[in-house]
Amino acid sequence: MLSTIHRANMDITTVIERQPTAQNIQSLKRRRDESPNQLSLILHNSPIVNNNNNTSPSNEMRPTKKLRRINYANKWAWMPREALFVTLQFLTKPELIKIGAVSRHWYTTSRVNVLWSNLHSFTGFKVSSLNDVCEFLETVFKGHAPVLELTLPKNCAALSPYEFRRLSDVCCHLSELNLPVANSETVQSINDECLKELSRVKTLRMVNLSTHQAITDEGLQYFVNQLKDTLTHINIDHCRSISASTVIKTLTTCNRLESFSALFCANAALTKSDLIKLRDVSDSSLRLSSLSIELGEDACEQSGNIQNVLKRYQRSLRSLHLRGWRHIGPVMSDELTNICQQLINLQKLTVSCTSLSEINTAPNTTANIQHQNATVLIESDSIKEILLNRFENLHKPIFKCSQLSKLHLEGMTSLHDVSLETPQLQEFILRSSRIIMATNDSQPQFMHKISTLHSLRIIEVFDCGGLSTLKITPSSNITHLTLFMCNDLESLFIHCDRLTFLNIDACQQLKIANIKCSELSDMKLFSLPQPMQSSSLDELYLYSDQLKNLSLLRCANLTKVQIDCIKLNSINLNECKVLRNVNLNCGDLEKLALGGPHIEWNDRMVRDLNFKCPNINMLSLSHVSIDDQVLESISRWSTLKALVVSNCENLMHVNLRGDALKGVQLMDCNHLKSTSVQSDALQKLIFRNCARLEDPFREMKCANLQHVEAQNCTFLSNVNLRGESVQQVFFNHCPQLNRMMMAVPRISKLKITECAQLESCEFMGPIPHLNLVEISLEKCIKLSDVGLQRLMSMTPNVRTCHIKQCHSLQKPNLKTLAHLQMIDFLECARLNHPVLHDRLRGCTISLKACPSLQFTDFSQIAHFADFVEIVNCESLVNRVGFRLSGIKRLNLALCHRLVQVDLYGAPQGEQSRLEKLLIAHCRQLVNLTVNSNTRPIITQLKDCPKLGAPTLAPPAKIIACMMGCRALGCEGGNIIERTFE
Repeated sequence: MLSTIHRANMDITTVIERQPTAQNIQSLKRRRDESPNQLSLILHNSPIVNNNNNTSPSNEMRPTKKLRRINYANKWAWMPREALFVTLQFLTKPELIKIGAVSRHWYTTSRVNVLWSNLHSFTGFKVSSLNDVCEFLETVFKGHAPVLELTLPKNCAALSPYEFRRLSDVCCHLSELNLPVANSETVQSINDECLKELSRVKTLRMVNLSTHQAITDEGLQYFVNQLKDTLTHINIDHCRSISASTVIKTLTTCNRLESFSALFCANAALTKSDLIKLRDVSDSSLRLSSLSIELGEDACEQSGNIQNVLKRYQRSLRSLHLRGWRHIGPVMSDELTNICQQLINLQKLTVSCTSLSEINTAPNTTANIQHQNATVLIESDSIKEILLNRFENLHKPIFKCSQLSKLHLEGMTSLHDVSLETPQLQEFILRSSRIIMATNDSQPQFMHKISTLHSLRIIEVFDCGGLSTLKITPSSNITHLTLFMCNDLESLFIHCDRLTFLNIDACQQLKIANIKCSELSDMKLFSLPQPMQSSSLDELYLYSDQLKNLSLLRCANLTKVQIDCIKLNSINLNECKVLRNVNLNCGDLEKLALGGPHIEWNDRMVRDLNFKCPNINMLSLSHVSIDDQVLESISRWSTLKALVVSNCENLMHVNLRGDALKGVQLMDCNHLKSTSVQSDALQKLIFRNCARLEDPFREMKCANLQHVEAQNCTFLSNVNLRGESVQQVFFNHCPQLNRMMMAVPRISKLKITECAQLESCEFMGPIPHLNLVEISLEKCIKLSDVGLQRLMSMTPNVRTCHIKQCHSLQKPNLKTLAHLQMIDFLECARLNHPVLHDRLRGCTISLKACPSLQFTDFSQIAHFADFVEIVNCESLVNRVGFRLSGIKRLNLALCHRLVQVDLYGAPQGEQSRLEKLLIAHCRQLVNLTVNSNTRPIITQLKDCPKLGAPTLAPPAKIIACMMGCRALGCEGGNIIERTFE
C-alpha cells in the first residue's frame, strides 16, 4: 500500500523539497484560484461527514500550516489533498480506516463523502448483525454516515425494528439498500414494523426485499405510500405473503418506478381480472424499464389480456420477465408475437412456461390441447437477449430479431428445429431439452444449422437428449463450445479453425471424438470426477496448433489415440489401461505418461516416438509390456531427463545408459533382479517395491549422483554404495538387509528404517565423512553398540541423531560426536547407559520409553545440556542426581519408581545454569533436594502426591506451581503457587 502511495507522489515530494520563494507561492495560489480543476471542486465542495461534530482525531481545529513552514522530514503527512484523494481511491475500506491514523490531514481526506458513498462489502470487519453495522458506522463517522448504497452482509442477524430505526438515523441519505437472503438458521425475515421504520429514510430509491416472507400486504403498502415519489427499484421475489392487489397498487402508486420484480410469489400471480384492473387504472409508472411478474392460471386463456397491460410501457420497457406463461395453442403464440412487436425498445425478454402437467384443465379446455405441436414467432428490431423456459411440444420457434445477440432455450421437451434470422447472434445456450433430429437426410441437422451462423461465437449444450451426432464444419465461426451431460451423444466431429475453447464432460455415451481445430488452446475432456462410471470414449483424434496441455485421466476406455499438436507440452495417458494404438506427433512435447499392457513396444516404436516427439524430457511408463532392451533404447534419448517405470513385469536386468538422465525411479517391478546405471548427469536414483532386487549399486557409474533411495526391497541383503557426490541415503523396509558398506564422502543425511537384520553400517576408507549432520535409525533391531560406534566414529560432525526401537543397544559410547545438538532415544528396550561427549554445549537430550535405563548421576551420561527430557523410564529407582551447572532445563515425567531427585551444586568456578524444572506423574517421588543454587528455579510439580517440601541449602530458592501434590496441600485440579527458600 505504501509503495503505491510512494509511486503516485514521487513528483509531489520532489517539488516540496525545493525551498519556495514568496513570489512562487503567490503565483501558485493565483493559478489555483483562477483555474480550479474538477478534482479540487469535488474535494472542497463535498462536505466532510458530521458537520456538527469534530471529524479529526483531535478535539480542536488547528490552523493549516503554510508551505514555507512545512517540516520537510514529514512529507507524507502534508501530501496535497488532491493527490492524496486520488491515491485513496485505490484502497479498500479497512485500509481507509487504518490510514487515517497517519495525520489529521490524512484522517480528514480519508473521510470524504465520495470515498464512502457505497458500502457493498464488509470484508475485513467483524460484522454479524445489524447492530454491528450501526455501531461500525457510528464509530467511523461520529454521526451521520455519507453512505448512499448499502448491502448488508449475508450473515447479518438481528434484523429488528429498533435496529432499522438506528440505521435510518445514521444513514439518513441512504438511496439503495440490499437485505441479506432470509433463512431459518441465521438471518430471520423482517416484518412490517421494520418496513415502517425503514420508510423514515425519505431518500430511499432502491430496495431489495427478496426472500423475506414475513412481509405482508399491509407493511409493503405502507412502505410504498410513504416513498411513492422516490422509489425507483423494488424487488420482492420469494415474498409469498404478498398478494396480487399489492402488486397492482405498487405499479400504480409509485410515480418514478423503473424496476419491479415479484417472481416466485404464489399469491401475487396476476389473473385475468387483475390484468383488467391494471389496464383500467390511470397512467402511472410510465418510466418502468424492467418488469418481472407472475401470471395466473386464466391469464393466458384469452388473447389481448397481457398485451393490453404492457402497451402502456411500449416505449420505456427494456427488460420483461413473464413467469407462468401457458403456451397451449396458437392464440398465445400470437399474443407473444404482438407483445414483442409493440414493445419497441425491449432488449431482454424472459418467458417461463408452466408445465402442461401442472395446468388445472378447465371444463372449456379440450384434452387434445396438451398434445398439440405449438410454435412461437418472436419478431423485434430491439431485443438483444431471449430466454425461453419450459416450452413443451415447441415444434419450431422462429426468431426474426436483427439485434439479438444471446439466445437461451431451456426445458424444451420436443424441439424439432429452430428458424433463426438473427444476423447478430453471438451466444446460443440449450439446457435440459430434448432435440428431435430430422430423419430426412436432405434437411440440415438442427445443431449443424445453428453452428454455421456467421456471427455465432459461443455454443453451450447442457443436459440435452436426442443429440447422437454433432458435426461442426470448417465454415463455422464459433470460438467456445461446451457439451455437458449429453447422454445420447455418441459421435463428435469438430472441424473448426476458429475454436479456441472446448469443454466436454459427463457425456457418458461418447465413443468417437474427431477434433481438428488449429486455434484450439484450452481443452477440457472429462475433467470432472464421475463416481458411477467412467467415460465410454473409445477413439480420439485431435489436431491443434495451439494446445499445450492435455489430460485424459478419466478416459479409461480409450483404445486408439492419435494426437497431432505441435505445441503440446504434456500428455497424461497413464489411466488408459486398454490402450492399443498410440500415434503422437507433438514436436514440443516434454512430459509424457503412458499406461496399458496392450501396446506393443519395440525398437521401431521407440524410434518413431523419438522422431515425432524429439523433446521429451520426462517419461512415465506404467503397466506396459516393455523389456530390458527397449528400456535401454529409451534411456539413450538425448533429451530424456526423468524416467519413471512402474508395474512392468518383463523387466529383469535393466541397463540404463543416458547422458542426459537426471532422475530414475523404478517401482513395483516384481521380477527385476539387477540394474546397471551409467550416467554422469544422474542425480536421483530410487527403487521401490522391487521384491527380487539384489544389489542395484554394484555396476553404478554416476559421477553426480546425490540422492539414493531403496524402499521395500525384500531380497536386498548387502549394499556396496560408492559415490563422490552422494548427499542423501534412504533405506526403508528392507528386511533382509544385513550389511552396508558406503564410500560417500559428501553424505549429509542418512536414514535407515525397518531394516530388522541390519548389524553393521560402515563407511569405507580412512577419510572421515565430515558433511554428515543428520542420522536417523528406526526399528533396526539387531544393530549393536559396536555397529553404532563404528558408524559414529567416521562422522564427527553429526548434529542430529534419532534412534528409535533399536532394541540391541545397551551402552553405546558416542563420545566422538563433539558437535551434537540433538539426540533422542525412543523405545529402545535394552538401552541401559549411553555415554555422550564431555563438552557438549547447547544440546537437547531426550530419553523416552526406555525401560532399562539406569543411572544415579546424569553427569555419567553427559556433563552439559541445554534441555534434558526423561519420560517413562521405569528402571529409574530410588535416587537420581543432576548437576546444576550442567543443565538449563529439565523435564522428568512418568518415572513411577523414582523416589528422590538431587540437584547438587556446581563445582568451584562454575555458575548454576538450571532455570526451569518440570516433574510430572512421578507418584513415588518423596523428596527434592537443591544445594547451593544461586538463582531461583521456576518449577512445575504435577501429580506427585507423596512429594514433600523441597530440601534447600542456602541460598537456594524455588518458585513452584503445583497441582495434584497432596503432601504439599494441593489436591485435585487446584493450582497453587508457592516459594521455597
